[in-house]
Amino acid sequence: MNRWQEEQEPLEEDYMQGDPLQEQDPRYVDYSQTGFEDEDYSDENEELDDMHRFHVAMNVFDLVSVLAGLAVILLLVAILVSLITWLQSDITQSFTLLTSQLQ
Repeated sequence: MNRWQEEQEPLEEDYMQGDPLQEQDPRYVDYSQTGFEDEDYSDENEELDDMHRFHVAMNVFDLVSVLAGLAVILLLVAILVSLITWLQSDITQSFTLLTSQLQ
């Protein structure tokens, strides 16, 4: 057992003090000490890192796809509004021409 494992294990006395129904604060462990980064970097950790990068890339692609879809929807709404405006003015102009020819 190394010195870091000894620091991480709380003593039984820490939990048994005071009222047993009252929740005790867990013992603080300082992970900024040297020695925690000495673990060997295994293939499993590398695979998890690659999988994490892949998930991040997928989420970025999803975000870009949603934004592109939103832009396309806004463009189509603008085209539809333009078409309706043109149709209203064309119908008004057509009725004006028809009524002027009838008089």
